[in-house]
Amino acid sequence: MHIAQDIMLKMKSSLKIGITSIVYNSHLNTVLAIGQELKTRGHQVIYYGFFDAKERVLGAGLEFCGIAEVEHPLGTNDKFQQQVSQMIGYDANKFSIKFVENQLSLYLSYLPNILKSASLDGFICDQTLLGLSSITEYLKIPTVQLCCTLAVIYTEFLFRPSPVSPFQDYSLNPLKQIINIIFTQVKCSFLFKNWRKLVNRFRKAHQLPLIWTALGLFQGKYLATIAQLIPELDFPTYFLPRNFYYCGSFSKNISELNIYFPYEKLSSKPLIYACLGTSQNGNWEVFKLIDNACASLDVQLVLSFGKKGELSNFPIDQLSSNTIAVDYAPQKRLIEKSILVIHHAGLNSTIESLQAGKPMICIPNCFDQPEVAARMKRVGVAEVVPIQKLTVKRLQDAIIKVLNNNKYQQNASIFQDKLCQTGGVSRGADIIETVIKYGSL
Repeated sequence: MHIAQDIMLKMKSSLKIGITSIVYNSHLNTVLAIGQELKTRGHQVIYYGFFDAKERVLGAGLEFCGIAEVEHPLGTNDKFQQQVSQMIGYDANKFSIKFVENQLSLYLSYLPNILKSASLDGFICDQTLLGLSSITEYLKIPTVQLCCTLAVIYTEFLFRPSPVSPFQDYSLNPLKQIINIIFTQVKCSFLFKNWRKLVNRFRKAHQLPLIWTALGLFQGKYLATIAQLIPELDFPTYFLPRNFYYCGSFSKNISELNIYFPYEKLSSKPLIYACLGTSQNGNWEVFKLIDNACASLDVQLVLSFGKKGELSNFPIDQLSSNTIAVDYAPQKRLIEKSILVIHHAGLNSTIESLQAGKPMICIPNCFDQPEVAARMKRVGVAEVVPIQKLTVKRLQDAIIKVLNNNKYQQNASIFQDKLCQTGGVSRGADIIETVIKYGSL
């Protein structure tokens, strides 16, 4: 029976593919980009998830299948982002893990019955939804893991910092490595204790092997794992899984024509663009600090608060005369006009800055941001000022250092060229098509 199904799958020209992610803008941008690419190739792509994603999914031209409308009604994600945007570091990580854990519980409750009758040829899963692949493992649906943020590579935990490591820079120092390993094991065991129990309840009920450690959540039966970085931007790897693929940016040329910006207010001064994504855009003090750091420099600053309607929540009349504050901005166009980008070290903002060949100041807060920032500093395209250590002087010193040293700009241009040479979303779609049809590349 399975042999006949495999033969029929290989002969199909059009695949029926399911896809899901958490409802963060950066995650949606990634999965919708790959979904659109697959659709242009004649495949049917269906997004399975919460109703907060429905408008974006349908707007991208993909099909939508909603779950848990009562338990997770429209607007739930906005409330979460409003809360987490005012948190820092560990508190933000812990709060977010609990939120996604609750979402995973709903996926495990609703999705198996939905997918059982969906007749999918394959499924694409956001890496952040750890353990969700237990559903497709049980249903025997070929699954690909998509890294919407920085890839967490299970086999590399011994050599690389994890999202919860005390040392985020890459080091061969044995003491640092041992501290990182112990800290990661203990912290993950604590943070993901209930998460692992949740996944194991599902696995036990469906006679799947149990996961014995918290780090085991990062494993799964995937035909491929696809990451947006390129090897040159990542830390060195030693035990990369054979089915792990660097593809480069999935950033699509989404039209920004409908995003209003007062271009007439731009002066002849060098432009600095600053944004903090959705993870820090509720922290007025950080925006004000960026403004103060740029106020005495001969530059113009654009502050983007990252969400429509957000501007009215802050006293923007306190900002300097050289600052333009907007609730939402055409980010790519403004990055192209800038000499420097200040951001939270989210992967999408980082890649968009490098695609435009712009050096950066990274202000990492939580999630994978410290890891992304450490990689950018290592390759010489950014300076890093963690949010916990952020002061006007430290930020201003970092800005002056980057602007006065051409090496940052030169390095950014080098990686701009390298990113342009990668396959990106097209390469990702090639891999997904091949592994779903044939099991491997």
